[in-house]
This record gives sequence, structure tokens and C-alpha cells, in this order.
Amino acid sequence: MATLPSMTRERRARRVWRPFAVRLADELAALLDDVDVLLDGSKIVNIDPNDRWSDSDAVFIGFPLWGWKPDGDEQTQRRLDLLKRWEQWRQLFGLLFPDPPPDVKTRIGEGTKLINAWLKRPGGDHSVPSTIAAAKVSLREGTKGLGELLTMAAAADPGVVAIPDTNALIDAPDVATYGSVLGTDRFDVRLIAPVTAELDRLKREGRTPELREKVQSVIRRIKGFRDRGNLVDGVQLTHDVRFFSQAREPDFSRMPEWLDRDNADDRILACALELQGSHAAATVVLVTSDLNLQTKADAAGLPYVEPPHSI
Repeated sequence: MATLPSMTRERRARRVWRPFAVRLADELAALLDDVDVLLDGSKIVNIDPNDRWSDSDAVFIGFPLWGWKPDGDEQTQRRLDLLKRWEQWRQLFGLLFPDPPPDVKTRIGEGTKLINAWLKRPGGDHSVPSTIAAAKVSLREGTKGLGELLTMAAAADPGVVAIPDTNALIDAPDVATYGSVLGTDRFDVRLIAPVTAELDRLKREGRTPELREKVQSVIRRIKGFRDRGNLVDGVQLTHDVRFFSQAREPDFSRMPEWLDRDNADDRILACALELQGSHAAATVVLVTSDLNLQTKADAAGLPYVEPPHSI
């Protein structure tokens, strides 16, 4: 039996990408469902000091009336697991609204403050109601604003943004063919600053003459795109493929703490996360065959594909 050409095999696997805001909304819904399960295993007790010391002449003002009964080991571990998931989600959600106006900041604060308090349970929390049933209602009402903001962010035009790493550009320099692995013919390609810097370094310091010549060829191809317009504003490579170049390095103050600004892969990942934050209705996809970068993309919740076979 004859085998299909690699390009045909790749095009048969059509991909359906979910926009970033939609993925975050689905993850929030799953997280809230699991918090409901946590609440089912929790107990609320009366901690009003005026009830506990009813025989005293003193009157206690400003203390909460209700609080969480201390958890057992299993429930505590469940809460710690949820807290880790929540922190990861919150960091990604923050990419969508890095500098929110006051009204948006208030809506974000209401939901995040409630979940933080109910997972960390520091004590002195006035938001704890008298019953678990009431707590479940409060959880949904208090976080409604987060879901509404995600719905708003997802309302923009969707799309796919491909970010190739350095090796992808060297191995598959014709970026217009990336649709074969992206599963769509309509997409944007973004050349990010860490990749540009790495190409410039390799054209001088590549370990072999063959590598240096490949890099030079990639650079010549990219420079040739300038004949079509300003790369910062974007140029059309085909009817459905646009190419952009950006010079700005990522702002690591907004990134997950485990990313290292001195690590090349982390800088690529940070650029991708930053772009994803500014394109909430789109799907940013890393194009890389680098196992380490793929692993980090998984940890950051970013999709990736292998570059197409160069022809």
C-alpha cells in the first residue's frame, strides 16, 4: 500500500483550537465544581464571641459570626491541591487584565478575594455564611464577575497565532506552510525578540558552517518580507497568512514565578504568554520540537505543535 506524503498526512489531522479566554472559563468552571466538593466536606461553626461568652458583661464588636471547623488531613490536602490550581489559573487570568480600570479591578477583586479566603482559611473571615448551602450560593455569586469578564474577552474575533522557536525557523523556514500542522489555513506568525536575538547569535557563532548558512538563509528570508511592508504592523505572506515581528522583550513581573528571564526557553514562553494575554479570543501556539520547551508549555497551559517537515 502506498504511503501518503507527509504534508497530506499532516493536513488530515485538522485541529480545533479553543481560544484562551474559553479555556480559562472552562478551567474556572471545573475549579468551582471542585470547590463545591470541598465545601461538601467542610463544616461551618458559630464563632461569635458574644455567644461563647454570653455570661460576660463585655460586648465584642467587629468579629465574624461564622467560621470553618478545622479540617482533617484528607480535607486539608484537597484544599492545598485546589489552592495550587487556583494560583496557576489566577496567574494566567491576570495576563488578560494587566492594568484593569477601577470597575474591572473591583469585579476581579471580589471573586479572587473570596476564593483565596475560602481555600486558605486564615480566620477572621466575615464572608463565611451560616450554612454550606449558603456558602455554595455565595461562591457562585461572588465569582460571577470573573466569568462575565472572560465572556467579554472571548467576544473578539478568534484566530490562531503561531510562534516558532529558533529551531523551527531553521528546520522549516517557510512559515506559510505551518498551516499543515496548525490545522488551519488562516493564521498569523509572530517572530519574537528572543528568537531574533538567537538567530543573530547563531549566524556568527553557529557550531558548523552548514548551520551558520541555514541561519543566514532564514534571516535573508525574513528581511525579504520587509519588501511587503512594515513587519511590526504585519505583512501578508499569502491571502490567509500574516507575518509580524516584535522587538519588545517580555515583562517578567507579570509572569509565573518559575520562569527565569535568563533562560532562553523561558523568554520564548514568556513572550507567548504575553501575546496570549493580549489576544484573549485567539489561540497562541508554540511551534517547536524542543522537548524542554514543550514541557514548559504544558506547565503554562499553552498549546504547541511540531514544525512541519522542511521540503
